[in-house]
Amino acid sequence: MAKNQKRAAVELRWQRLVVVMGLVGLIGSLTVGYVAQRRAHDALGQQIESIEREIGWVSERVREARDQLERSRRKEVLVGRVQSMELGLRDVAASQRLVIPLITEPTAPVRQNTPIGPAAVPAATMVALADLPVSTTRH
Repeated sequence: MAKNQKRAAVELRWQRLVVVMGLVGLIGSLTVGYVAQRRAHDALGQQIESIEREIGWVSERVREARDQLERSRRKEVLVGRVQSMELGLRDVAASQRLVIPLITEPTAPVRQNTPIGPAAVPAATMVALADLPVSTTRH
């Protein structure tokens, strides 16, 4: 009996040792995984911050370009540039103006529900193949 109890005590120690070692390994692997995940999150956070800085820089450049474009479109600026270039631009004379009259009514009546296809074309406008000057022989 004593040997069985001694053997049971040794087996119990080994079982406890295996359980403890397994728990230590599990906790260690979870810690390593947590640290790796945390580093990945930190790297992503740094990427997001750099992208936000770049977006801010680009939006600032866009705003400056829009302001410059708006300033360059002002009449005073354009007139000043034309005068500084001495292009000799003057107002258009009345004889140089082209007037295009607006058509208020259609010139041709609009047909409703007309068929589309060869049957819709009058026979007088069609040309027969025999009437065309086409040579069918090769030289």
